[in-house]
Amino acid sequence: MQKVIDSVEAKSVAGEKISVIGLAKEFNEPVKKIRESLESHYGVRVSFRRGRTGGVVIAPEATN
Repeated sequence: MQKVIDSVEAKSVAGEKISVIGLAKEFNEPVKKIRESLESHYGVRVSFRRGRTGGVVIAPEATN
């Protein structure tokens, strides 16, 4: 699901709101598959918030 990851990266850089439902509609995939794809790629860096102000939040990578 690299196309989903690329879209999330582009929207994140542009400062756009990212929602799992929006990505599912954009790529015509089930919501569960989109969510699992994001969780497997980003791991603990991704969080999902519900509600009007919710969406997908990607935390920055930790630097040492």
